Amino acid sequence: MSSHPSSAVITANMSTPAQTCSIRAMVVEANPVIREGLCSFLRNAQVEVVAQARNAFEAIELVSQLTPSIVLLSVPRLGPEHLAAMQAMRRPDPQIGIVVLSMQGDQDLLLQALAHGATCYLAGQVSQEDLAAAIRAAAGGRSLVDREALLKAAGSLIALERNPAPCTDPLDTLTPREREVLALLTEGLSNSNIASALGVSVGTIKTHICNILSKLHMADRVQAAVWATRRGLGPQPSAARTSRRTKPS
Repeated sequence: MSSHPSSAVITANMSTPAQTCSIRAMVVEANPVIREGLCSFLRNAQVEVVAQARNAFEAIELVSQLTPSIVLLSVPRLGPEHLAAMQAMRRPDPQIGIVVLSMQGDQDLLLQALAHGATCYLAGQVSQEDLAAAIRAAAGGRSLVDREALLKAAGSLIALERNPAPCTDPLDTLTPREREVLALLTEGLSNSNIASALGVSVGTIKTHICNILSKLHMADRVQAAVWATRRGLGPQPSAARTSRRTKPS
């Protein structure tokens, strides 16, 4: 089996000739063995594989460069970074099809995935026929969703309508660390500066910011910073400026 390049972004164009392929796909999967298996399956199905990515951040970079018609997002379980990435991938091309292949059939994840831009959602043990059908559906602008997960989601929506949950302050959905990052965003700091201030890597900060944007339903860091400032999370006036000066006796 051939090895993948060690660069941050993995790209490929090893499909059947482009003139025989009307669907251009990008495969997102962390495991290189599974990723190559999915690529082989797509090529056998006459789908041109134009890119491969190991994670959501690489996928965002590649979408704008290579303009695939569909993205196959294979993850064990959807996380906030995947939801934020789906929104980001659809900004340059709202018509792009996103097929989520997950081991989790959780109804909440299904609803979140659809709300954040997923076109098709397949969970658990998926047959080759079902995956091929999802790819074709997404490329044609149609949705295809796992039936069992959809029925569970519908049941949850009915129950929620009968017993609505109390409103939750968006700030309460953030972890203490995410609040710290959000507060530093209000100061206009870069990712590297925030990472230095908190003693973590830049990649960790990027993950926190993706989570924050997803939880707060914000489009970008500037919008989140403005919102946080209005909520009082911005830098506080120094004691020197707020304390009253005493007159000399």
